[in-house]
Amino acid sequence: FYMVLFFLAIIGSYIFARATARHVFTQEKNHNERYFRDTLENMNMAVVSLNLDGRIKFCNNHFLKQTQWTKQLLLYKSWVEKIVPPAEQKDFANAICSLKNGCEFPPVYEGHINTGDNHVRLYSWNNTLNLDINGLPSSVTLVGEDITERRSIEEQYRKLYRAVEQSQSSVIITNCNGIIEYVNPKFVKVTGYSRDEVIGKNPRLLKSGE
Repeated sequence: FYMVLFFLAIIGSYIFARATARHVFTQEKNHNERYFRDTLENMNMAVVSLNLDGRIKFCNNHFLKQTQWTKQLLLYKSWVEKIVPPAEQKDFANAICSLKNGCEFPPVYEGHINTGDNHVRLYSWNNTLNLDINGLPSSVTLVGEDITERRSIEEQYRKLYRAVEQSQSSVIITNCNGIIEYVNPKFVKVTGYSRDEVIGKNPRLLKSGE
């Protein structure tokens, strides 16, 4: 009888210890999840989390403020159908399909999104694949920024560069100290100097008498 009580006490202690450990683990897990969510919520970057079906599990306040959407209109909706413009939907849908089949998801992605006020913006995303306890993909987190204006400025610079390169006038660009940083093809053709010969020099070289 005492042996039975002894074994029951050991088993009870073991069960209690396991239950306590599970309770502590659950509390820590919930705390870490809340901390992680609070961190994402307060980031000064757009953050979106998608499940394996491409539905929106989470989007932070920064993303909502930038895009003029509300959580009520986005949560549990399809990212492709709700956010991605028609011309880019197929590519993103294929990426989601690959993720669902256990394949890699692009770590970097650049694409347009529809905003809540009917505009289209360009975003650059860095993507992190989230795994479950079995090491299988469970969701993907996108952290990105609006690069619409940056790309527009870069395109303007490219157009200006092409215009200067193709200009029929000789063009020289110097820094504040008068040192040549750029010459266009017309300058090379007219003067006979190669770019390597003049870059880093002063325009006074043109008064060489030759």
